Amino acid sequence: MSVYLSPAAASRRRRRVDGVMLRRTDGTTFPAEIVATPRHDGEAEVGTVFAFRDITERLRNETARRTSEMRLRAIFDHAALGIAVLDADGRIVDANRSLSHTLQLPAAALMHCDASTFVSPEEAGAVTDALLRVREGSARAQQWC
Repeated sequence: MSVYLSPAAASRRRRRVDGVMLRRTDGTTFPAEIVATPRHDGEAEVGTVFAFRDITERLRNETARRTSEMRLRAIFDHAALGIAVLDADGRIVDANRSLSHTLQLPAAALMHCDASTFVSPEEAGAVTDALLRVREGSARAQQWC
């Protein structure tokens, strides 16, 4: 197998190329990552070391992750229940249409608002406590009904 490296890849720095299709001796192909590291003797380049890695599993995992994210986004966007995603400070960073409709506010108006603004005064302390537990790592999520 021969690999052409551009003049830039022959520089003193390591170069990485993803998604190159390589062929096994049985004729099957697979996606690979190639890392080229020039070897030097003082200032003179004396060769290049190539490392090849099969990235089939990584690409499969990336595809599965993207599919899962698209599915979650569709559920989030079309849920009948109002849903908000909060940052560590309790500010809304994402909200679905149902929440916007329920609160009678455009989604843009919800962004970066403190979530406790939309909670009754009796529940505000519980929201603050739950956010503190999440921030400390003693809780993962909280649902307020």
